[in-house]
Amino acid sequence: MASLRFTARVWLLVPLVPWLSGCQFFGWVVGNRDATLHGGFAWRSPAPSSVVGRGEGVPRVWLRVRGDSVDGARMRVLASRVRGLLVRQGWQVEDDRRVASLWVDLDVRYWGENPALDRGESVFAKLLRAHRPDYRNDDEPTGRPELTERWWLTPGAALLSITFSHSVEHALVVDVRIRQGEQSDDWAPLVAWARRIDLTAPEAATELTDQLLKAMEKLF
Repeated sequence: MASLRFTARVWLLVPLVPWLSGCQFFGWVVGNRDATLHGGFAWRSPAPSSVVGRGEGVPRVWLRVRGDSVDGARMRVLASRVRGLLVRQGWQVEDDRRVASLWVDLDVRYWGENPALDRGESVFAKLLRAHRPDYRNDDEPTGRPELTERWWLTPGAALLSITFSHSVEHALVVDVRIRQGEQSDDWAPLVAWARRIDLTAPEAATELTDQLLKAMEKLF
């Protein structure tokens, strides 16, 4: 009799298996903010002043994009996209900075994964302390996925999403330096981030570059 009761209970649970698996997927879509790619940026000190007074004739800008520790192909794509932004804003990009009225210098200090999932905060803090941002200490907690305001609609699914989803965040830290005419350099570090479940490096690179361009577009 006991074995019969156990068998009956097992058969009662069978119809719930598809529902539970569906809850997990639904939780990723509804209850986990990282189900879709999202990102942002923040200046870690007051942003450089907006460029004003281009003067007469075609405005000329000298551009340098550098990053010794970053893959060369990735840097070339970044430089090309920043150059395209300046051209769309009406600037003529010059190789000789002596003929340019505006200098734009971007120094990429870090571009990679951030296990803390804190929008690049820990990466920037490690750079300030001269520590390696790509190294995670044993006592440094790994970040947890963020839930949307709709998580309470499916609390069970949200719990499964937190437990089984693999959220990945990439961060980009850039020193942005701008000099106009005889003025001194106006600069500030910019931190951009991108996050999604199972995010790949190429997908993150596109989003991080988009965020950098959004920040720079407001300066010109």
